[in-house]
Amino acid sequence: MPKGHTTNRVQARVRRKFNRGIQRIFSKVFSNDIMYHAFVEGEIDPLYGEYESEPSYAPPVALTGNVNRTPNAGDTEPQEQRYDAIIRVTLHSCQDAGVPIEIRAEHKNIRKGLISYQGSIFEIITINPLTFLADMNMTYNLACRERKGMDYGKL
Repeated sequence: MPKGHTTNRVQARVRRKFNRGIQRIFSKVFSNDIMYHAFVEGEIDPLYGEYESEPSYAPPVALTGNVNRTPNAGDTEPQEQRYDAIIRVTLHSCQDAGVPIEIRAEHKNIRKGLISYQGSIFEIITINPLTFLADMNMTYNLACRERKGMDYGKL
């Protein structure tokens, strides 16, 4: 067996174990109450160009992570305020929930979804990878802005 093949297998095993370890720590120390609602595009009739089904949000999936709300977010001018919360989630919880956060090309679609946490609804502004190990990011920061006035019935 070629030496590089064994090294790749060892690296993959280390990545999986490290990924599970981070998930275990986050699930014990941080919250499992973070719910991600993926955006579902509506079906458009190709003949008439009208919606056959309206855009909506998929049923929520739980993510494990840490929510840090920006202090005094309401005291800043709207043009100065960039986000209301930073939500750090694990790769493992995203993979378990079917959220392909490790694929950069999917970030645009992920940002169309919403996050609900303790009665607040957040839209995702940016997704920033963190905790890089062996060619893989193990945690991600989601910079979010609160959607005030949106009710849970629309999710």
